[in-house]
Amino acid sequence: MDLFIILGVFIILAVAVWYIVGLVAKGLRLVISSLLLIILFAFVLYLYWDATSLQTNFGSQPKLFVYTDQNQLLAGFDLTVGTPTIRQDLTRERNAYAAGDLEQLKGSAYKLLIFNRQSFANVTSANLGEVTLTHDQALDLLASSNAKKDYVTHYTQQNKLNNTVINDQALVSDDNVKGLVFAALVSQLGKQSDITLMTRTGAISIYPETLSLKLIRLLPDQILPYFIKQGAAP
Repeated sequence: MDLFIILGVFIILAVAVWYIVGLVAKGLRLVISSLLLIILFAFVLYLYWDATSLQTNFGSQPKLFVYTDQNQLLAGFDLTVGTPTIRQDLTRERNAYAAGDLEQLKGSAYKLLIFNRQSFANVTSANLGEVTLTHDQALDLLASSNAKKDYVTHYTQQNKLNNTVINDQALVSDDNVKGLVFAALVSQLGKQSDITLMTRTGAISIYPETLSLKLIRLLPDQILPYFIKQGAAP
């Protein structure tokens, strides 16, 4: 009889434990599922906010454009809307870039856009008004240690001048000359390509890279058009 009582108690306890474990497991599954749904909702909400913010601010907020080659910062300009403002002395920017401090380089700008030679692979010319440079001439001038002199050479040749005494805004400094050339290249590039999509190939870097920009860079080609169609790209 004692054996049957012990066996009965054991069975009752086993059933009770199984039932309790089932409830706990069900509760855990419910808790985990709820947490995952909350996380997913928060992710989608943040992505929507970030995409909307990027779309709203990218075209209207001040941005700093810089051109780099062989780990050197060679040219820069600011752009909000309309005509770019050329940076005529890039000492501070070069120091920040050399130190790898992109936040200091960006300063008060909304975004920092970093270009390189690859960025302009499909740009055939840069039009500076009275001077038009070929692709190679423009990139050579950006890399030149005497940009003002090179600019004067192109200016006099194209305008059929016999002297090099010219009065032009580009001659403020080498940095100014390079900034004007860089701005002309970017202007032409903007007519040909979507600049934000060029981050996918590494031709352009944008800092800070928020979630929307990361997805634009990382999403597979099959999904990207849908993402852009929803207004996630500026």
